[in-house]
Amino acid sequence: MPSDRIADTRSTARTADTGDAGDSAAPGADTRAEFRTETGAARAGDAVRALRRRRFRRSKPAWEAPGRPGKRRDALGSWCVHGLVVRGTLEGLHTFEAETGRPGWSWTVPRRGVLAAMSERVVDGVGLVVHADEDDGRLTGITVTAFEVRSGDALWSFTPQFDDQQYYSEHSGPMAGLVAVVPGRAAVLSGRYLVARDLRSGQPVWAPAPAPEGTVGRLATDGSDFVQVVTAGGRATVRRIGAATGSTGRAVGVPFDGPAAEVHVAHQDPLVLLVEGKGPRAPEATLLVLDGGGEVTARIPAVGGHGELVLGRTGIGADRLVVATEEVVVVPTRPGPGAYDHLTAFARSGGGVRWTWRSKERITGLFRVEGSVLVLSKWVAPSGEADGTVHLHVLDGATGRVSAVRRLTTFQVGTEGRFHLDGDRLLRVSDWGHDTWAPVQMFRLR
Repeated sequence: MPSDRIADTRSTARTADTGDAGDSAAPGADTRAEFRTETGAARAGDAVRALRRRRFRRSKPAWEAPGRPGKRRDALGSWCVHGLVVRGTLEGLHTFEAETGRPGWSWTVPRRGVLAAMSERVVDGVGLVVHADEDDGRLTGITVTAFEVRSGDALWSFTPQFDDQQYYSEHSGPMAGLVAVVPGRAAVLSGRYLVARDLRSGQPVWAPAPAPEGTVGRLATDGSDFVQVVTAGGRATVRRIGAATGSTGRAVGVPFDGPAAEVHVAHQDPLVLLVEGKGPRAPEATLLVLDGGGEVTARIPAVGGHGELVLGRTGIGADRLVVATEEVVVVPTRPGPGAYDHLTAFARSGGGVRWTWRSKERITGLFRVEGSVLVLSKWVAPSGEADGTVHLHVLDGATGRVSAVRRLTTFQVGTEGRFHLDGDRLLRVSDWGHDTWAPVQMFRLR
């Protein structure tokens, strides 16, 4: 398997069980739910430490935003800054106060157009959206707009050139990875061309040489720089671009035992790529962990001694259940068909298994706060029916040991969505939109 090429120099693996937290009462989507709150990281860390002091408690939603009837209510993205959560749908942006759930500012796409994508995160209070006019399902006049997230003010807009590519509203996946933000800079990838703008003024600042013809690219971030992932002719490359000046590093080939059909960004900062092969005899998909220079430091096969990685894309946008700490990359795994999910930590250097946490449920959410990994899971009966039991476990990222548990009520919190932690407020942004389905829920973690 591809991972055999890199050996882990520290092969000692630990196994933790859900019983470590004394959770004997517990019977045991793809959201790569990550800690996305722009400010308040210290408050979130305090909330996690408070959870450890009160190890097991039931939490009900402090508030739930009411659903709305009609079409186009599914989420395309979300942001969270201290005190405010933003949910994006095809029709525009909707905000809610994190403490009370009261609606804040909203923005509707002009000319009855559609929202196509949102930046992965908010930086310096600014987030980017991609929106377009819709003509019989085809997207035209694709535009990028920067928003001051707290106020809802549109700071700037521009219409990039897209090499006459055609995008369709029912396939929003191709729009993911076209915009990214780092401190002071916004980057937009239009076809094979990349341009950077000042984050607040929108003025162009640099434009590196375009990628070769016939390529498909995605943008990601790693630290304060941009990363461009390019796939062409079955070969994938990664190049790092300095955000300040646009200086471009050398293109580094992504190692894979066969032609690469697709390369997905599974995690940013550090960069973790999911490479899928092409053809009936394609090798197994592989997770690749990259360092700051674009070199691969770990290869994790989709199927191996750890079982099978659970990496299907469900939930909001391109979210996947992958998080990383300073030392490890943490991914849900499944020992075999019909088994409950485990959580496995792989060394960022080498890819060896560091620890495995044996869940007794299905993992539906995963994110990190400081050195802790927070896991949401729901109990599913052998018949495939869920009974609404949802748990939040807090794990030590270094050892996998459980330090706290919360039982979250309502069936909805265990379904697909994205999670943000703002102080002691756990905010769940629903993937689905319906008049009987809350678009946002808040749970108090204390």
